[in-house]
Order: sequence, then C-alpha cells, then structure tokens
Amino acid sequence: MEIGAGLVVCQHSHCPGCYEAYLGSLIVYGQGNLIFDWVPNPGGPWNQGFLVKVVINGARLRDFELIPHCQSVDSAGATRMGPGEAAALLAEVEARSREIAEPGAVERLWREHCLEAAGGYYQLLLGNRFRHRIARALFERLGLDWHPMDHRRRLLLGNLLRCEDHREALETILLGADVEDSGDERG
Repeated sequence: MEIGAGLVVCQHSHCPGCYEAYLGSLIVYGQGNLIFDWVPNPGGPWNQGFLVKVVINGARLRDFELIPHCQSVDSAGATRMGPGEAAALLAEVEARSREIAEPGAVERLWREHCLEAAGGYYQLLLGNRFRHRIARALFERLGLDWHPMDHRRRLLLGNLLRCEDHREALETILLGADVEDSGDERG
C-alpha cells in the first residue's frame, strides 16, 4: 500500500468478513473466530471463520486462498469445513467483498449494524435500570454508599471504551444513528 505493506489482516469481528484488493495489496477484514469457547455458544457465523493462506514471491504477495473452518459447538477445537459448507461461506465472503466496493456502502452498512446492535449496547451500558433504582433506594435507606457498577461491569465498560471497534459502535449509536433515524433528539 502507500507505505509498502502487501497484506493487512484486520481482526476482531468474531464472524467472517470480507476482503479487498487495494493498490496491489490485500486487505482482509475479519477472519471470524478460530477458537472462541463462549458458553453458551451462539452458533451460526460465530462458529465460522477462515484462515488466509498467502503465496509470497520475494517482497510481493502473489496469491491468496481463504480456507474455511468451523469451531465446535460442544467442545474446544476447530475443523476444516466440508466442501458444501465451505463453498457457501466463500460465496458470502465474496458477496460482502463486492458490496463494500460500492460507493457509500461501508458507511451505510456500519449504520445498519449499529442500529441493529444498539439494544445490546444500551443493555451493556445501563444494565437493568429497575434493579438499579431498587438497589439505590435500599442502600440509601440503610445509609450505605451505592455503586451502580460492580468490578466486572467496570471492566466490561472499560473494554468497550478501549476497543476501537466497540468505541466506534458506541459513538455511532449514542451520537448519531439512533438520533438521526428516529427524529428524537431528546435521548
């Protein structure tokens, strides 16, 4: 690219993404999970991913291959996908790769994603608000200090702020997508 990179692989999406050729180089946007033992396991795209096999000749990337895999739902580990499942995943990756090449598509897709994810982010930020009101009233009645976030929640929110992807999603959700689309700027 502009400073000489022939391959950039971005990670953190937890699901298979897409790729693009840029100035003779390859950019891969999210390979999905290889092994991410989450209980309960959500299945679907969470369990899918691909490895990127590259062929390098000298200092230049000559070719690449995406190798689809799936992680186990019931136990640790990952296996290569069978031909039918692999072909379906590669077709989805190709379709997304073509879609992001369209003018304005990335911004549009990002806003759609943030609108879809807003409820989950609000829940992470606010927790159960009714429970908080009751806890605060109880603590006040007992003359105790009330802290709305335990250590685990503070760590979770810290991760949302430190991680560029989560922080950008929060910024879009809180400062733009929901206000613009609902017409309600009161919050």
